[in-house]
Amino acid sequence: MLSLIARIFRPPEADYLEKKYQQVMADKKLIDSLANDELQLLKKLNFSTKLLSKIKQINTNKITQLHKVYTECADEFDDEYFEGVFLSCSEREAKMAINDLKHEFQKQGYLIFRNDSDHLGSGLAVIKGSEPWDILRYRQTDGCNYGLDTQAIIKQLRDWGVTEVLGVGRDWVEFDFGRFADDEMALAAELYEFCPDIIEQGLGSVEKLADCLDVSTQITLWWD
Repeated sequence: MLSLIARIFRPPEADYLEKKYQQVMADKKLIDSLANDELQLLKKLNFSTKLLSKIKQINTNKITQLHKVYTECADEFDDEYFEGVFLSCSEREAKMAINDLKHEFQKQGYLIFRNDSDHLGSGLAVIKGSEPWDILRYRQTDGCNYGLDTQAIIKQLRDWGVTEVLGVGRDWVEFDFGRFADDEMALAAELYEFCPDIIEQGLGSVEKLADCLDVSTQITLWWD
C-alpha cells in the first residue's frame, strides 16, 4: 500500500530525472568501453566519443583510423590517413550496425558504411559528410574496366534517385534506391547496361535481376 501511495504522489519530474540518470550512466558505460588510444584518436579527429562508442557494441576489436586513398588508382596510402575511423567486423555485424545507427549518425553529420580496405580488411567505417556521395569520394570507387570513374558512378546513382550508400570498395558499391521501381524490367536493363557483371558474373539474366528488384530496394554493383 505504501509503495502504491508513493507512486501516486511521486513528482512528475522524478521520472524524468531518473530516466536522464539512467541514460547518462548508459552513455558513460559505452564511453568507458573505449581504450585510451581510441579516445585519443576520436578526440584528434574531433569525433563524438559518445556517438562513436556505440559502434563498440559490435565486438571488442579496436577502432582505428582510415587510410587515405589515392585519387588516381583507389589504392590506399601506407602511412597517410583520412579523417575517419574503422572497426573490423563481419558483413552481418556491419549491416546490423548500419541499420540501427545510420539515421542517428546522419543527424549529427556522420556517414556510416561497410568498407573494404587494402590495409584494414572488411568492416565498418565512419566519416563526416553531408551526402551519401561523400562515401564514394572517400573510397574513390570506380569501374575502370568499363571506363567508369568515381564521378560517373555518382552521377548514375543520382540519376536513379538513390537515397543511401551502404557500402563501398575499390570496385563495388552497395546502395538503397529508397523505394521500389515502377518498372522493374526497365530498371534491371539499365543496371545491366551500367554494370554488366551483375548479370554475367551474378544473376545470369535481366529477368532474375528484375525479380530481385521486386522484393528489395537494396542492390550491390561491382566491376571486376
